[in-house]
Order: sequence, then C-alpha cells, then structure tokens
Amino acid sequence: MTRKLTSAKIRYLSVLYELSRDGTGVRSVDVARELNVSRPSVHSMMEKLRADGYIKKSSYGAAYLTERGKNTAARCAEEICRLTGSEAD
Repeated sequence: MTRKLTSAKIRYLSVLYELSRDGTGVRSVDVARELNVSRPSVHSMMEKLRADGYIKKSSYGAAYLTERGKNTAARCAEEICRLTGSEAD
C-alpha cells in the first residue's frame, strides 16, 4: 500500500539519491550521518520507503533506490530547484 509522500520521505529519498549516484548501495549509518538523525530513525523510515516501493534492501542491509524511487527523487529535486530558482547539479 502506497502512503502519502511526506516531506520526511522526500528528504530521505533525496539523500539516498545523492549517496547512491555511483550505483552502490547506501548504508543506514551513512543516511543517519547525512541527516543527523539516529540509526533507529533511519531504519524506521527505510522500512516505510521499502513498503512504499521506493527502495529495496540487499541481504547485507544496503538500500538501493528502485526505478520508482529514482524517478520520484529526481522529480522532487527538479521541483525544489524550480521553486527556489536554483539549478540541479
């Protein structure tokens, strides 16, 4: 079941998108460090993102954006840039 795309989910998707640009999986500890939140908070949000189909997790715990996750993160970044008048990297 897909739930509402909240501002918190957008923040996490944006960080996952940035940290996974090289195609490797993203560890929860890296997301926690980037967002300055606890690892349990990251774990909870990652489960929500997984349930919504935005990420998949490997057996080793690394998170990977699905096509849906990549597309959503890219669209959100474009919209934020449009609203703020800045350019995407």
